[in-house]
Amino acid sequence: MSTAYRLFASFGTIALFVASGYALTAFVPSLREKSFVRRLAWAYLLGIAYAGVTLYALSHWAGVELRRGAILSVLAVPLVLAASRGRAARRREGRTGPSLSRFQRAACAAALGAGGLVSAAVLAHAVSSVESGYDPRMTWNAAAAYVRTAHSVNPPALLDKNVYIQNPRYPLLLPVLQVVGQEIFDTDDDERTPRPLYALLLPVLLLLVFDVAQPHAGTTAAAVTVVVIAFLPAVVFDIGSGALTSYSDLPLGILWGAGLVLALRAPWSPPEALAGGLLLGAAALAKTEGLLLAGVAVGIVCLRAARRLVRRFAGSRRGGPWLRAAGGTLAVFLFAAALNLSWRAGIPNRYAETWDDVTLRQVLSGTAARIPVVLPLLGTQMARAELWSGFWWLAAAVFVLGIRAFVRPPARFLSLAVAGALCVYIAAYGASGWAPSDLVPTTWNRFLCQLSLPVFVLFAMALGNALRSFVTTGWRRTGLSG
Repeated sequence: MSTAYRLFASFGTIALFVASGYALTAFVPSLREKSFVRRLAWAYLLGIAYAGVTLYALSHWAGVELRRGAILSVLAVPLVLAASRGRAARRREGRTGPSLSRFQRAACAAALGAGGLVSAAVLAHAVSSVESGYDPRMTWNAAAAYVRTAHSVNPPALLDKNVYIQNPRYPLLLPVLQVVGQEIFDTDDDERTPRPLYALLLPVLLLLVFDVAQPHAGTTAAAVTVVVIAFLPAVVFDIGSGALTSYSDLPLGILWGAGLVLALRAPWSPPEALAGGLLLGAAALAKTEGLLLAGVAVGIVCLRAARRLVRRFAGSRRGGPWLRAAGGTLAVFLFAAALNLSWRAGIPNRYAETWDDVTLRQVLSGTAARIPVVLPLLGTQMARAELWSGFWWLAAAVFVLGIRAFVRPPARFLSLAVAGALCVYIAAYGASGWAPSDLVPTTWNRFLCQLSLPVFVLFAMALGNALRSFVTTGWRRTGLSG
């Protein structure tokens, strides 16, 4: 396979996901109204979530073979539906955002320069170099090869308990996405072909952080946060967790974080709820812990809706729309969760992580015993300059100075979701048979990447509040606090 055709296949696959996802954004009012570039970022996420979940379900439950015709048919459905809506699905024209000050424009230019530079570097590495990470080569690329050979998410290699496979019950959303491009363009097994699918998620993360944070934190704080992210090795260049490799942690984090944001959007509406549920469902099928993280997010959504229901009965406000939206998110998530569990049930478990089959009592007792050992190890990892460049010290100061940002609903619910995810991680350490000193260094930074979107949005919110609280009146006139 020539280099030119490999690049054509890589970016052709991306274009198909974007086109399908862009059609889906036509049905989500809050996404349809965004600028073209921001809408593209959301479109890519929705495209991979829709394609991955749909093909996964059709293959497992309906026995549909993952071949070119079936894949293209699935990708074409949103395009056909969006075209049938005509003008109703088009973005309203003439809407312009607020004018920016000179300082805000400079901050946005810095964010664009830093984000563009690191994204170009990561993408260049993806198209020119073989995979560097251990897990992608041992787990994800191997799983994609099994799926493509069998044209099914139930390949013989996974079903045969005598075949040596590490973590055979890891869900297959990302390998299915790799197979999409390989089947459509009939490529060989060059592992560089699917790598741009992962590399493109870095600029998507940067765009989503800016897009989600800007209304709550201000343009300056959102832009500064993007610059900060661009210089974090753990997120960008680390071969054990960052965007430079095809690890599943950053994709899981972006799917989970974006789904959480959409599902929590107020006022709620069914389109946002279903889109959020789709992204959370994709997160549940992206990695083992994704099911628990998505469950945390959906639990918060349902609790929020229940609170609205109580207020409705009290007569203070209507709760019907909130309940319908929460029901939509819950329904899509339950579909993906059922798919995950149904698929896992048919895979003989062997050579898996030791926390795969444990009781609740073991989790609780192990967590209580290990917390004093685990917490110092977490701090050691977060203090590693070669990974985080002092970010967590900066974040601690920003969170203290901008603490008033956390009293507002968006930050409260995002904080609750992050806290729930941290409980999942701590429980995983408690349930594992591995010694914390061996387990934490290889997993904690990946977990932090899974939390990247909500954590960085919270950082931007706190930074924006700190700027508004502490700058002088003269600085405000320059736009620094916006």
